[in-house]
Amino acid sequence: MRSTTNKLFRFTLIELLVVIAIIAILAAMLMPALGKVKGQGHKAFCSSQQKQLGVSYMLYRQTFNDYVPRYGNNHYNGATNVNWSALMWHVKLLNKENMICPAKPNHTADSKDPAKAPDIYSDYGIPYDEGTIGDSKPYGKNPNLSKVRYPSLLFNAMDSRMSSQTHTGRTGHYIITRINRGAAGNDAYGYPDARHDKSVNILYVDGHVNNIKCDFINPYAKIGDATNYPKYWFVQP
Repeated sequence: MRSTTNKLFRFTLIELLVVIAIIAILAAMLMPALGKVKGQGHKAFCSSQQKQLGVSYMLYRQTFNDYVPRYGNNHYNGATNVNWSALMWHVKLLNKENMICPAKPNHTADSKDPAKAPDIYSDYGIPYDEGTIGDSKPYGKNPNLSKVRYPSLLFNAMDSRMSSQTHTGRTGHYIITRINRGAAGNDAYGYPDARHDKSVNILYVDGHVNNIKCDFINPYAKIGDATNYPKYWFVQP
């Protein structure tokens, strides 16, 4: 009678290295696709955040007869220099989580305590220029959105940053709407931030959010500015 023995099969070192190499190649092929999916998720979440901001603005308008906060110099509880994001926080229409974009490397929405200071910075900015939503003049008066002629074309907020050259640094809570308001790279001004695969999410007065492809250094070339589109970007007198 012939006896049988069980043979134990093992991978050789070369075979094991080949399997590892194949897995590494497949992983390298999948990484760009996974990164793209992650980016699309960030863009969608950011769009949702801005829509929530639009709802908060609508509630503010209903409470204050169509008036909305300016970029700064808002009056609240005795203070006279409260920026728009801090004011929305104080009246409990936004929390700090609503002001964060997941695609922003350095979140600054929690950089200041609004209970102790008039400012709380956001990953989003509102327009700043005479006649726009963020207009700070005349002091003590806010724009009335019932006077907006084209609510689907006037932007309410968008992805922003303080420096025109880098993603780092303090995030702006306002955005200049005229290119000639400041030199490129001046951290005293806020700029549109093309952080979603070279595109910017924009919230308009009517509440819809649009995504526009643009250049990181000069986003105004695609987005436009208040000089070229005054009838769209200004609150009418």
